[in-house]
Amino acid sequence: FALNIARNVSKVHKTLFFSLEMSKLQLMQRLVCMESDLLLSKMRERNFNKWDWKKVLDGADLLQDLNLFVDDNSFITISDIRAKAILCQDVELIVIDYLQLISSEKKFSNRVSEVSEMTRRLKVLAKELDIPILCLSQLSRASEQRTDHRPMLSDLRDSGSIEQDADIVLMLYRKSMYEDKKFADEDESCDCIIAKNRHGEAGTCILKFDPQFSKFQ
Repeated sequence: FALNIARNVSKVHKTLFFSLEMSKLQLMQRLVCMESDLLLSKMRERNFNKWDWKKVLDGADLLQDLNLFVDDNSFITISDIRAKAILCQDVELIVIDYLQLISSEKKFSNRVSEVSEMTRRLKVLAKELDIPILCLSQLSRASEQRTDHRPMLSDLRDSGSIEQDADIVLMLYRKSMYEDKKFADEDESCDCIIAKNRHGEAGTCILKFDPQFSKFQ
């Protein structure tokens, strides 16, 4: 979902994507599939016919027009993110995947304090650079223990400061992950739950998710 946002924004605005979990190659493979409608399974297996190769080349050509910069350093701090954003110049969106993997610059007595410090510094950085920062976060497994599996703000992992410092909190819920797994390879709806919106209303937007191309619409 975050990669879809970065892709769309970078068509017009310079976007800096910090991927602490996935490599540049993995991200580029997904982007090529989004741009060319090539099956993600074929990309993973490198099982191409001549028409697939044309899709790959066409998708790669389209990626050249994106104003997207990817940093896949797995060991990065908030100071590193700030320095690279300033060095990149005129960045208009920062995406971080994901919060709990950011390296701390000092020792804390507990994980809650550590994550709270990170969210506060990201909030200050967004204000300093005057740009949005989209930061992904892990959830606890509490939603899987409930009858209604829809994620809630209380499911945010490690610290209540994530909810406190964020202007907007979006959570995704796909019913098929729990009830209709036999249809997991088909187009399906995905609820984008606006759990918090400091500047507007909360609610739910219905998205279309195509798992074959890892694409949201």
